[in-house]
Amino acid sequence: MIAAAALVLLLHQDDDVSKWIRALGSDSLEEREEAGQHLEAIDPGDAARLRRELEKVTDPEVRARLESVIRKLDVRAKLRSVLGAKRSVTLSMRGEPLAAAVEKLGRALGERITLAGLDEKAPVTLDLKAATLWQSLDAIAGSAGARYEYGLDGVSLRAGKPPRLPRENFEMFQLAVVQASRLQAWSGGALDEAGLIGLELRHPRAVRPSAPHFAGALKIASVKDAGGVALDLEYRPAWAGTMMMGRQSEFCFVETFFVPKGTAMPLTLAGAVDAPFVLEDEAVEIPIDGNRAVAAHGFEFRLQDYSNTDAALSFSILAKRQGVDDLGALSEDLTGLLQIQTVVVVAGDAGEIRAGYRGGSSTLWNFRHDTKVAAPKAVRFRWNTKLHRVQFDWKLAGVRLPE
Repeated sequence: MIAAAALVLLLHQDDDVSKWIRALGSDSLEEREEAGQHLEAIDPGDAARLRRELEKVTDPEVRARLESVIRKLDVRAKLRSVLGAKRSVTLSMRGEPLAAAVEKLGRALGERITLAGLDEKAPVTLDLKAATLWQSLDAIAGSAGARYEYGLDGVSLRAGKPPRLPRENFEMFQLAVVQASRLQAWSGGALDEAGLIGLELRHPRAVRPSAPHFAGALKIASVKDAGGVALDLEYRPAWAGTMMMGRQSEFCFVETFFVPKGTAMPLTLAGAVDAPFVLEDEAVEIPIDGNRAVAAHGFEFRLQDYSNTDAALSFSILAKRQGVDDLGALSEDLTGLLQIQTVVVVAGDAGEIRAGYRGGSSTLWNFRHDTKVAAPKAVRFRWNTKLHRVQFDWKLAGVRLPE
């Protein structure tokens, strides 16, 4: 009986998959998008079946849409094999008071969600099926006519327009256009204009990058206008200076680019993600007394240029693999292994005092605390012993500057 029921379920799923593939060729944009969402939500292990179905598809547009789905399933499979399966939510409610809906969704996500400037009794409707964190937050924000901020203290759902800019989900990650602005300035006696596009690669707090806002993690390889003409990614108006995107979350990587005046919309963006995430880490403590060195986890760590004056306490951390001489250590690349934000000075009654990062190299990191520290005993930090580089290609279409 159980086997028969399982067979019926499998056949039903197969019928649904065939139906959704056919719907990729629908004349209705809503039906095409719904079909794509259903196909992207199937188990990544079923991508093999979609590849077999792809061989039968002759319509070029349907082939392109199905190939996009398969690429996303491959990314999900790769991410899941290393970082584990995403936390997904299946939740349905109609006309539920916003406060009650937020409480249920928060429990399902394992997140603290608070309301700011919103009517707690306002009715909301949700229909989530195996939704990711970001899909769930997008859905509740859209239903409540609000926006959300994902921060250190949890999720804040607050008054404001919900996002309407393009975004794509990759297992527990979301790539989103978060800014599309037209900027104007007087230059050479005339009014000049350019666009500014900002992207975020968002990750949940459960996964940790090896360093916050890791440089180069989110890469833009090409931007093409409505006619397929590639834009110059190095373009920056002279009057823009060091202008960048506004407020950034703690849980994202950011990239921005400028768009010349008169560029035909919409834009199609393509690029890659190459971000190191921590799988395992260990604590390291270097004593300030003695030779200021310690061996741990296959590495040698030394404090260099240590100084503790009335003006400031400063020091550098030098790391090299055990058995490698000083000359060989110069050619090593240990980028991302030291968790810069965890470096503290262990003092007497003061406890742990955070040290500010002041730049460095791939094997040497400089720190400073802007006052003298009484009775410093050691420098403590966490060292990443096992990393995984999350790597996948991405594409975003339909990106527009406001009219």
